[in-house]
Amino acid sequence: VAEMLKNRVIDQHGRFNPNIKTNRIIKNDNEAGFIVAWGNETATSREITITQKDVREIHLAKAAIYTGYSILMKRKNLEDKDIDRVFIAGAFGNYINPENAKIIDLIPNIPTEKIKFVGNTAVTGAKTTLISKDMRKEAELISEKIHYLELANDPDFNREFIKALSFPNL
Repeated sequence: VAEMLKNRVIDQHGRFNPNIKTNRIIKNDNEAGFIVAWGNETATSREITITQKDVREIHLAKAAIYTGYSILMKRKNLEDKDIDRVFIAGAFGNYINPENAKIIDLIPNIPTEKIKFVGNTAVTGAKTTLISKDMRKEAELISEKIHYLELANDPDFNREFIKALSFPNL
């Protein structure tokens, strides 16, 4: 999606640019798509296509994540320059290109060396706390310091979410 945005294949609202002259933009079943790889370039002989729906799903996920970190940072009076490190967890996180993630505002715009991929932390944490009394104590101490913030009830949520429904205008 970031590459499509950088190359003006999609606009800041995630819509395919009708003025791009390429045979890679197609319209099937009333939905636009962009052919990433032709069938003769793939192992399955099937085209790999990103549809308008795919772009919209990324757009909504990006908006939700952006809204979350934007509100949290405002509540703590922080700016991107104040961030020491961003941890990206989960199996999907391993496939994220940090430069492209910054381009679409999926993560804060910080130096790439401050971004750390940590894998499946939920499983690792669960296993560690099950087998270690010390880790269970540490997890308990951490849980006492955590403050829950219901983002959907935050007065800035709707404004931030709507603002995040656009990709940056490159």
